[in-house]
Amino acid sequence: MARLLSGDTVSSSTSMEGAPLSQLELWQRLRSKYPSYFVTTTGDVKAWHEFQLAESELEENSLGSNFHKSRLSALLFNGNP
Repeated sequence: MARLLSGDTVSSSTSMEGAPLSQLELWQRLRSKYPSYFVTTTGDVKAWHEFQLAESELEENSLGSNFHKSRLSALLFNGNP
């Protein structure tokens, strides 16, 4: 997991045969072994947009603010809390 999250900057993982795993292969193996770690809920997406909206407003980034407001509105419009 550390190798995947670090963008392959941690020491190389190897497969059973000893060959290095690609990022895609590593992702696929981890996803099949730990599926719950690779799920994003609507609540997660909403929380991320709320955080990003707050950050955009602090930075006075109107483009970012407008984007995250529109995504939050779409989530609410589609009946997601």
